[in-house]
Amino acid sequence: MIKKYLKVVMILTAFLVVSAFSLNSKEIKADTSALDTTQSIAPVSDNKQQNYIEQSANSQVLSKSEINTLNTALNQFAQSTDKKTGEVLKAQFAVCVVGRLNGASIENYSQNLFNKKQIGDKAHNKGILLVVAIEDHKYRVQLGDGWKGTALNQDNIQDYVFGDSLTEMLRSENYDGAISQMVQRTIGIAGQEVTLAQPLQSYAEAYQSIKAQEAKEQAEYEEQFTKMISELSKAMLIGLVVVLGGILIYVIVKGAVTLSIIKRYKKTKEILDVDLSFNEDLEFLPNSVESLAHEFSDQFMKPTEENIKVFLKEKADRLREEQARKLAQEKREKTAKNFMNNELKSYKNLPVSYYEIIKAFLKTDLEPTEEDMRLFIQNFVHNYELLQKQEKAEYYKLDQQALKLTTKTPKTVYEDNIFEQLVMFNLLTSSFRSQAWFSSPEYKAESHSSISSSHTSSHVDMSSSSGSSSSGWSDFGGGGGFSGGGGASGGW
Repeated sequence: MIKKYLKVVMILTAFLVVSAFSLNSKEIKADTSALDTTQSIAPVSDNKQQNYIEQSANSQVLSKSEINTLNTALNQFAQSTDKKTGEVLKAQFAVCVVGRLNGASIENYSQNLFNKKQIGDKAHNKGILLVVAIEDHKYRVQLGDGWKGTALNQDNIQDYVFGDSLTEMLRSENYDGAISQMVQRTIGIAGQEVTLAQPLQSYAEAYQSIKAQEAKEQAEYEEQFTKMISELSKAMLIGLVVVLGGILIYVIVKGAVTLSIIKRYKKTKEILDVDLSFNEDLEFLPNSVESLAHEFSDQFMKPTEENIKVFLKEKADRLREEQARKLAQEKREKTAKNFMNNELKSYKNLPVSYYEIIKAFLKTDLEPTEEDMRLFIQNFVHNYELLQKQEKAEYYKLDQQALKLTTKTPKTVYEDNIFEQLVMFNLLTSSFRSQAWFSSPEYKAESHSSISSSHTSSHVDMSSSSGSSSSGWSDFGGGGGFSGGGGASGGW
């Protein structure tokens, strides 16, 4: 009996020692990470923590402590390693909080900002940008092209990063919680070797569990699909009989409809030949009696004189309207050609032909008044001269770009910072933006100038789109990360 009690005492003692050691080791690990956080996540170059958070001046929704917490996770992510190769991934995750987008789409704004900042590096191209527009109630996770083919894609972001809980937090103005959740869950999907906070680590594990469950469900689905095919093959004979029966019914119905159309056609032609032969609408229409009878019969209307008169009048009215529009267009073209040919003679060394300028003007909704036509020419010349001032401008077919921009906004007068303004209004074509985007050193994501119109002296305030920040992004120095448009968007 004594030996039995002694054995129980020894087991309890061993358990208490192990538990105490385990708790002590956890505390030591937490204290060590707190003391060495700066060293473990600091870039090798300057031993300083990279700042990945940017907030506009009027959208300071993250406190300094929240920014520090996020930056700790983002710096750890930047130093993470690829599970397959064991190499440093050199991924970068930036967060930008703005007020308004001023008419720009969240997709174009995020892609332009990502490519301007070159988040990530050129070799791996695994940058991530989270943009939250507070006043527009929109958000987007923008991905570098290096994430293609990985678990971090549009579908998984929408399924696992966005959701009802995120919407509730944003609507209740719990912006720090919402942003932290999006950051944590995005990193969790990326599945990198990062020492994460417990909620983040739990989410990463939950994500893997979800994927395993999906694989199980897929196997069950395939099994059910096989059974369904087997049952379907047994029912094919019945189905074949049903299909043949349907075809037979279709042939009978179609035959009856055809006979009805033929009957209506004969009656309609008879009325048109005899009773309405002197109808003025019939004389105006270029169609033959046969074609009119066929067209009326196809409308399944009863072939009475009253119905046929209404049909002819509506058709004649449409034709008259079409001819009137055609004549008005011809007059507009003639007026534009006559005036602009004379007006363009006063301009020397035009980069495009008279024909191209006139054709571009006719694509707009402007009336062919002397004022509007002269304004169009002046704005084209002005825009072309502005684009010429850009670095390496001779490579980008600026004559055609200036013509396209003037056609889209014929009454807008752009200022010296034309690239910034065109980006904000989404007027740069994809091909031109991809080539010329980095040639505009004047563009700053932190400030946006106003845009003036030729018909008003007022200015549109662009500062709320992305103002100066108390936190301020550090230089990413990734070496050229680029996004072709991958990512996912949402709103609340």
